[in-house]
Amino acid sequence: MQILYIKSNSILSREIEQAFKLSGCTLIYQDAPNENGMNSTDYLSKLLTMVKETDPAFVFSIDFSPFISLACGAMGIPYVAWLVKGYDADYYSSAICNEWNYIFAMDSALCQELRDAGVPNCFFLPLAATVYSEESSTEYKADVSLIGSILERSDLPPNPLSPESALKDATKGYLEGCIACQHQFHGMPSMADNLPGYIWNDLVNAFPPNLENTILTAQQFYDYNYFNPLITYADRDVHLNAYKNEARYQRIHLYSAQTTYSSENIVNYGWADYYRDIPQIARQSILNLVITHRNYKAGISPIAWAIMGAKGFMLTNHQADYGILSPASPIIYHNPREMLSKSAYYYHHEDERIAITEELYQEVSKNHTYYTRIQEMFAILS
Repeated sequence: MQILYIKSNSILSREIEQAFKLSGCTLIYQDAPNENGMNSTDYLSKLLTMVKETDPAFVFSIDFSPFISLACGAMGIPYVAWLVKGYDADYYSSAICNEWNYIFAMDSALCQELRDAGVPNCFFLPLAATVYSEESSTEYKADVSLIGSILERSDLPPNPLSPESALKDATKGYLEGCIACQHQFHGMPSMADNLPGYIWNDLVNAFPPNLENTILTAQQFYDYNYFNPLITYADRDVHLNAYKNEARYQRIHLYSAQTTYSSENIVNYGWADYYRDIPQIARQSILNLVITHRNYKAGISPIAWAIMGAKGFMLTNHQADYGILSPASPIIYHNPREMLSKSAYYYHHEDERIAITEELYQEVSKNHTYYTRIQEMFAILS
């Protein structure tokens, strides 16, 4: 089978390409359309010529491109897209409803959300584990490690709570209070869905949502673009800093994107390379803390899959999609107190940590590889 594969800079592209090839597919590569020239007739002409010359079974991309979807409609060829993030604005483009699209979403809640919004061919296809070799380096040794950005407000793009925002001070104070409540628990209802009328009116008037050519609701726009990131960074900041109060944890490591964030007794090593660094971090850390970005409603993040594939011990917030691993399961916490309690217990019970990580490693290496996922995709497409 020949597949026209749209090139991607996703960290997962290497694994997905290899899985297609292991499945006997021939990949024909095409650059992604230029963001500054999405309606380029030259690009469309080149794509059409390539389709005529190679006759692929379908066009595939990691994440969704509205332009590629429209081009596939014009060429009369199926378009297959695997949504591998918790959120991307293009996931809610009106073009995602095109009947020739086959959309695979890594988050079961996102999949249902798109179906409810009228996407006719949307299927749940979780991400998978990259199974790493056993090599380790002691330079990554830590008591607790968190791989995930913690951004200061100054690192964020303009948002409703920026100092320059036109929101009333009372509205900003109310939203800050909501964020402080939300970061105590995962699984709480949408923040934007539950704002009182007077707060909502001020928000919409002072910081109007951009809903052009999208199936997003205004509530979803605010949650995905502004509130969920703010809650996530508050989650990670507060929860990671809680370990500083426990004398047993002497080495607390953070692997965050370039940021001004700093905290006493927490060492920020900058962003970790997915293939080179994360397996070493996972194996050499006694506890790998996973605090999932709030834009993942139910899905398992790439970082969590990487830790399991590297045979690292993982303590994570609850995400509904972990149920696909049953009967194996990571150690899940539901609130900060339970997080610290379970951390202390497993920190001192190495035999149990090893047994849990081994069970998860065997589960993901047998049943949750990218090769397995491509087979699941083909079963649906057939």
